[in-house]
This record gives sequence, structure tokens and C-alpha cells, in this order.
Amino acid sequence: MTHTYRLNGDARTWQPGITLRQTLTTEGMEGTWFAVALNGAVVPASQWDATAVPPDSELEIIQPCQGG
Repeated sequence: MTHTYRLNGDARTWQPGITLRQTLTTEGMEGTWFAVALNGAVVPASQWDATAVPPDSELEIIQPCQGG
């Protein structure tokens, strides 16, 4: 059985029980140089391994950019 979630507005399908860290790894996002919000709440990097992505969740990944 699969469920869906949205990552930065794009629909994704995955197996139930996936953690936030597994989701980020699948998307090629390694490290902690970005912020992640799950259903509107920022999740600290220290909790990514223990945080499951529930069905129909909204994930936002925010990457810093240098400006001038």
C-alpha cells in the first residue's frame, strides 16, 4: 500500500511509515543546511530520523541563498 504527500507542491507516492530523513535522502537532500516544514511546522534536524511523514502531508524544503 502506498500513500501520497506533497513536496514543495509536487505530489509524491511512498510507502507508509517513511521518515522525514528517508524522504530527504530519496530526494537527494543530504546534510542539515536547509530547513524542513511538515504540515506547516518546522521540524528540527535532530528529529528527522524519528518523524514519520503521515499520508497527505505537505512538506516544504527551504534552502538558503546568498544575496547581495
